[in-house]
Amino acid sequence: MAGWTQGPTAGRTTGRSKPTPVRRVLIAAVPPVDELDLVGPLTVFAAANRLAGTAVYRVEIATSGSDLTIKGESGLVSFLATQRLDAARGPYDSVLVVSGVESRKRRDSALIAWLRAAAPRTQRLGAVCVSAFLLAEAGLLDGRKTAVHWRFADELGRQHPKVKALAATQCVQDGAIYTAAGVSAGVELALAWVKADLGAAVAGDIAGDFEVLHSGARASAPTAAGFAAQSKARRAVNELQDWIGENLRKPLTVAALARKGRMSVGALGRAFRRETGRTLSHFVLQTRVEAARTRLETTADSLDQIAEACGFTGLEAMRRGFRRTLGVSPAAFRRKRA
Repeated sequence: MAGWTQGPTAGRTTGRSKPTPVRRVLIAAVPPVDELDLVGPLTVFAAANRLAGTAVYRVEIATSGSDLTIKGESGLVSFLATQRLDAARGPYDSVLVVSGVESRKRRDSALIAWLRAAAPRTQRLGAVCVSAFLLAEAGLLDGRKTAVHWRFADELGRQHPKVKALAATQCVQDGAIYTAAGVSAGVELALAWVKADLGAAVAGDIAGDFEVLHSGARASAPTAAGFAAQSKARRAVNELQDWIGENLRKPLTVAALARKGRMSVGALGRAFRRETGRTLSHFVLQTRVEAARTRLETTADSLDQIAEACGFTGLEAMRRGFRRTLGVSPAAFRRKRA
């Protein structure tokens, strides 16, 4: 479950030997779906049932489409829903929205109305990757921290400026809403729910299974020492991300961050790219730009003051950062938000 930015954990943690209630999970599929975004979480819940020896999760798949066939984005695979979304009858303990890249431009009033009605009636609401656009369209992410794949973070911010898009974060919990940046992060989201419901031991067992499968060769599965090293690197990256956000005024050179993370420059660079999909330097720049964006929107501070507060070496450096990541200058960005 490394990679999560979260508040207080929802749900009740129980030991594996204790009886647990059956939890209803609805996967709301908006076709065409990214196949892995759907199959990953499904596999996690199935694994939890297998380890528990009973159906602790009752998973239903509902589609927003006109029939029960859910097309995959590849065009090679389709899935069969158990029902249409407008026929789904709660209450559900958890609702997870999965979709594909087309959903970024979807304007489905019936789907949006369903999401708005479902949110207050479910314990947890989640979205994998670009499905965050649907929750944002429903107004459910206003003012919330939201994980989204880095390719779509700027687009989400432009379309929904009230959403706090976090491009370099795998998964985020903000209150009862969970978002994941995509693919493997969808698995992380489902594992976070399992951990809250059934405990860290069950979630850890499932995570180990996914690591083995991901290696591509069960016969030569990674050793326990290998898993420990991966987990240690992942924790170091997550802790470093948080520390960077809280210390933007400091000179965040790669060498200084490597010392902070107690890793070599090369090891940190490889671990950071593996965990976030971005270079460390790009993450620092984007974090500073995001902090500056927030100040431009919420304060009357001058551009020079904001540049200093966010750790830029000067106003011109902030201008270059904005043009590189957002395509506009800080002054133009503020004018658009005025």
